[in-house]
Amino acid sequence: MNRFEKILRFKSNLILLILIILFSADSYSQLHSINLFTDYSVGVTKRLSVTEADALGGGVGVYFKVFDYLTVGVVGSFKMFSINQDSALTQWDWYFWDVRYRGSVQADLADSALALSATFNPIQKMDFLPIMLTFKSSFNLFENFSASPVIGGGIVFYTRRLYLEEDWTRKFDAIDYTFSYKYRNFADDKTGNPFFIMGGLNITYRLGEVVSISTDFNYNHIIKTEGKFGYDQLPFSDSYSIKLGLNFLY
Repeated sequence: MNRFEKILRFKSNLILLILIILFSADSYSQLHSINLFTDYSVGVTKRLSVTEADALGGGVGVYFKVFDYLTVGVVGSFKMFSINQDSALTQWDWYFWDVRYRGSVQADLADSALALSATFNPIQKMDFLPIMLTFKSSFNLFENFSASPVIGGGIVFYTRRLYLEEDWTRKFDAIDYTFSYKYRNFADDKTGNPFFIMGGLNITYRLGEVVSISTDFNYNHIIKTEGKFGYDQLPFSDSYSIKLGLNFLY
């Protein structure tokens, strides 16, 4: 079995384990809480000439009490990253722009008879969907407050998207009129599903018997993988996230 097959089998087994936990009647009888949360994330160790990468998002976590001191969670979320990247068009390696379109644009702008001018602004977004297993142990700080170190890991499914926002103007001197128009050119998406690991801290305040609020600080590391899992096109390898959540206790 080669490395690709081993990684693929591991991913399949991880997804199967998550499904078993979610749908096991025995696990349901140990259901501890359901957490709904919002999330703000920032890329820390940036790559590929990326200068900024931050996101807003949200998700849900389902937690099961395994022992008195250990809770296992299945957490899924969605984040929308905005990305700034130096030389974004060059970095993207966009065949349509590099081979077919850029030359035509340069020729049109150089033709004085057309009296054209244009600005080009590449915009990048990234859909980021991590699914992970977490393990945490809670300690009471004082009345109604608890702290929980958290570790975990899983798979992130991402789609990076780039479009070129073009603003064109053409001046007609004979009638003293300037015509303006704009449109977007969309590049091919970049996708992947690498592994990641996470460590962090959860602080919870209990409001009552069935409800609590919480905040989390997590540090996430994408595991470097070769081949078709998309690590090479991720704009960062490390990130942190801050979460605010509402917990329903069972």
